[in-house]
Amino acid sequence: MTIIRDGAGAGNQARVNSEKQLFVRAFQIPRLSAKSDSGDAYITYGKHQLVAGSTNEALFLFQNTATSVHVHIEQIMFSTNSTAMKIELFVNMARTSGGTLRVPNNSNRTSGKTSQVLMYDNDSDDLVLTGNTAATEILDLRLAAAGTSSLVVPFDGGIILGPQDTLGAVVEGATIGDKVRASIYFYEENAEDI
Repeated sequence: MTIIRDGAGAGNQARVNSEKQLFVRAFQIPRLSAKSDSGDAYITYGKHQLVAGSTNEALFLFQNTATSVHVHIEQIMFSTNSTAMKIELFVNMARTSGGTLRVPNNSNRTSGKTSQVLMYDNDSDDLVLTGNTAATEILDLRLAAAGTSSLVVPFDGGIILGPQDTLGAVVEGATIGDKVRASIYFYEENAEDI
């Protein structure tokens, strides 16, 4: 039997209950924070103003361009001024044309590392995406409020994009001129470190 002793030198031994559960007091460092320390966490932002009402329009295409690095989506914050905005996320989308290239910012402002991600948003109103099918949809979100509405969707690193994988968003709002924004918080990790 292995005995676990505390690291403070007090000689306390760990104990388990009758169901063999070990009770500890600990704190957890979120993975995004740990990756930020090493300069491997990033934030990118995309926006679009609707040019039509009640019609699917592209919001962004997010692509891992690396050959061995995996990209983990920690969370996405969506915001809109629409009273009825539908936001759908899809994997394996493709960019046919257009879009405004957005360069992700390293969340560790002292790091010189750059991301392996390319992101195109539809700020220029010309981003064309394909591949938004029921088989590739992973999120269907509705935001409805008077005034600005925001929502953070936590993925806790659970959406993992391998080399060349993509994540795209398509939106539909009630009124021409409605605005929608997305901030994506993510980190990069070598495949062998996962």
